[in-house]
Amino acid sequence: MHLEKNDQKEATVPSTSLEFAIQQKRFKDEWQKAAINVMYTGNWLKNRTSDFLKPFELTAQQFNVLRILRGQHPEGITTMEIRKRLLDKMSDASRMVDRLERDGWVSKHRDDIDKRLVSVVISEKGMKCLLEIDGIEAKMHDSIHKLSSEEAHQLSLLLDKIRSDNP
Repeated sequence: MHLEKNDQKEATVPSTSLEFAIQQKRFKDEWQKAAINVMYTGNWLKNRTSDFLKPFELTAQQFNVLRILRGQHPEGITTMEIRKRLLDKMSDASRMVDRLERDGWVSKHRDDIDKRLVSVVISEKGMKCLLEIDGIEAKMHDSIHKLSSEEAHQLSLLLDKIRSDNP
């Protein structure tokens, strides 16, 4: 694929730049560069989160499920509802809930009327773990705190705009 040279400066590239990170000096245009930067940064944040959660023996997806369940506490929700709310839509919610239950983070309860419906509730162990993570979560997200509150708000608006159906 041939990339046209754009107006980007060929000067020294900072080690924090996308160009440095992926060893690519030119992009087709600024939209391509922005799209690649969003994907690269999303993966970078996901990897940092995974590293942070290792001592808790949780994956980022499991952490997401526990946070969803904490938001419903003391009520439970179905695995189908969990699946709808997951950040990673490719995750297998049923297997993840099974692993969380096996490790004592959640409990499952079958509906008395419709035995196919399973309600999932965060356990006391899961709540305690999330409280511990809450206490140090700022460290997990220290990179985003390089932005001011206004910049973080603007970034969220821009990301929402990218995902909107409106041109």
